[in-house]
Formats: sequence, C-alpha cells, structure tokens
Amino acid sequence: MSLQACKHKNGNDWWILFWERDKPIYHVILLNEDGPEYSHTDTIGNIGPDAINQACFSPYGSQYIWFDHTRGVALYDFDRQTGKLENFRTKVISHYYEYGFGGVSFSPSGRFAYLSASYELFQLDTWEPDFDKAFTLIDTISTITPVGIPLDFANSMLAPDCKIYISTGFTWFYYHVIHNPDEKGKACDLRKLDLQLPWPNSNSAVPNNVHYRMDEEEVCNPRLSSLFPEEWYGSNGVKLYPNPTSDKLTIEGIEKGLAHICNVSGKVVAVYQIAGTTEIDVTSFVSGVYIILVENGANQPILKRWVKI
Repeated sequence: MSLQACKHKNGNDWWILFWERDKPIYHVILLNEDGPEYSHTDTIGNIGPDAINQACFSPYGSQYIWFDHTRGVALYDFDRQTGKLENFRTKVISHYYEYGFGGVSFSPSGRFAYLSASYELFQLDTWEPDFDKAFTLIDTISTITPVGIPLDFANSMLAPDCKIYISTGFTWFYYHVIHNPDEKGKACDLRKLDLQLPWPNSNSAVPNNVHYRMDEEEVCNPRLSSLFPEEWYGSNGVKLYPNPTSDKLTIEGIEKGLAHICNVSGKVVAVYQIAGTTEIDVTSFVSGVYIILVENGANQPILKRWVKI
C-alpha cells in the first residue's frame, strides 16, 4: 500500500513513488504519454516503512504520509514539479500500532490525516507547527463479532463523497465512516461500523484511489448522498419489516436458523430461533440502530440493519 501516484505539476504526467523495505530510500517513476520511465532515487530521514503499512498523497499533492505497524508515522512535503520529498517528520504514537495494520488517509483539505493504529484512531493536524502536539486520539474499539472476529481500525480511504471509510482489519461486513473529516477532534464525527457492505470485505482491503481531481476546486463531492443503495442489502432474499418499527419485527426468508440481534458496537443483546416467517417482540429494546446476524447453515452469515423507534 506504500506504492502511490500523484499528478505532476504540469497536470498531465504522474509521479509513482515506492520505498525500499525498512529503509529511508524511495524510488520515483515518471509516467507520461510514452509510458513509465525511471526518474530518480533519493534518501530522506532515518527510517522507511516496513511490511504492513499504508501511504497516500494529500488531495492537492503537497504532502505525502505513511503509517506503519512497526515504525509509526512519517510526514513529508512533496514537490509536484520535481517529484522530491522534503521536510521529514516522524513519531511513534501508540503502543497498539505493532499489533495491527497502519492505515492512513487525508481529509479533503489536506489539513488532517487519520491514523488507524489497530484499536485506536488518531487525528494528525498537519497545520500544527509542533509535531509532537499535532495528534489527537479520536476513539478506541474493542468489538468482537458474534462469531468471534475482532474488529479494529485498519486501511482507510478518502472517498468521492468527501467521507473517509476505514476497514475493520478482518473479513467482515462493515466499514467505519468519518463523516466530517475536515473538522478538528471528535467533531470529525467518526461512526464505528457505520456502513454495511453487500458482501464481506477481504481483510483490510480498500480501493487505492488516486486524486484525479487534484487541480480542480473540489477534490471530492460532498453532495453525493450514497455510494451503496439500500436495495443492495436485500439481494439475499431475507426481509425485515416493518423497518423501522417500535413493537413488532418480522423476519422472512429463512427456512430455519438463529437470529442474533447486536447493537452497533457488536454486542449481542438477544438471540431468537426463527423458521419461515417469524415475528418477534422488540418493544423492550432501546431506540437506535441494530444489526441482525442470521445463521442458517450457509457458509456466510446474513446481516441486516434494523432501526428501533
């Protein structure tokens, strides 16, 4: 994930940057209309990324960052004209980082970077002149799924809708979402396990989005309302209705199985035997969003989102 591309200052060509493992040595390829060609190799700082890491350029191409599971975080300025890194800064920010993936994404303005340190998520304010004071702990996670899978903060991406999506580090059905990544501190509005996927994600996988709109006024479009239509969730034939509801919830489409009702933190709050069309009483549930995990003997469990009003 440390192999990254950034648009050249001329607006046509691309820089492609990659590192030698665990060394402060990076190589740069120039991609132009004639194809890729070697540009230069350079050394900066005293460390480089190790094996499990993620890197990215800021949306306007002026900064480059990597976050590593053993080396911490390194931030640089980037010259889009020459393809060179400058102004090396580094810090180890968490005792948890060594146990998980090092995910990182920039906010749309490029001011903030978000660092996935396994069970902790940090915000880095790149405008703060004192690098040691630039880090804010946004939240922690200790969720275990009903089938025993630990979920954490792993690789992430700034999406076309100006939100940041963070994978869970293991194969599961959700992304965490930062809804206002250009807001400082907890105002960034991190919502854990916020986006349900139509299929389980493969470990920490996220799309490797390059910033095609780097020289445009808007590098992303906050007016995009949804990337995952609601009808995707119903493609497996299982229905929940009415949804939302305040008293009775009907589960339809499972011949026989178990329905685990979980809160958004992944804690199981109730388990029901279901067969055919099953109605359950949810009057006693606290208002909010719940996840129903249905096990019916198939290889993959079925997940549905349900809202109690």
